[in-house]
Amino acid sequence: MARINDEFGILTENQRKRQTYARFIDRKPEYYLPDPVRSPRAVTEREIDRRVKEEVEAIIQKRVQERVAEIERLRLPTGVPVGEILVLVSDVTGCPVPDLVGPRRARNCAWPRFLAVHLLVIMRPDLSLPAIGHALGGRDHTTVMHSRNQVLKLLDTEPFTRWMADERVVRLLEQRPQYRRNAFGQMVAEAA
Repeated sequence: MARINDEFGILTENQRKRQTYARFIDRKPEYYLPDPVRSPRAVTEREIDRRVKEEVEAIIQKRVQERVAEIERLRLPTGVPVGEILVLVSDVTGCPVPDLVGPRRARNCAWPRFLAVHLLVIMRPDLSLPAIGHALGGRDHTTVMHSRNQVLKLLDTEPFTRWMADERVVRLLEQRPQYRRNAFGQMVAEAA
């Protein structure tokens, strides 16, 4: 477990969290003192420190487990790898992968990025919007939502019709079950 924590830089974050929680708890010592009606014995500072450490360790352990589980979930692909989708979009649109994940906002980079978001949403329903944004160069989930909405508006226009009709994109889309649009306009898998 320690090797995984070091690999993802969680240990230094945990130390920072411990310090933050300790400062918070120092300001609220009455929370950790027993009720005088139920327990008349005096509580030493050592016992308060022990209780604080136990609670902080429990909170940190829970967050570490959640974060490692999320990282492992992203590591294990349940569909077409994200890199393959980006390479396919690059081949079909002519926009290099570094430009797809880079900061450029010109139409010749943004529209292929819209296509990449569209294919990622369809082909990798296990990825959240923040995960897709992270794969596309650390973009925010709201940017991914905007891209998804823009693609739905632009699907019937050129060059999206040409890109979606490309045989490689069609073969890629055939690997997933049939999709339909829900009430919000999002693509959802139909039950088989």
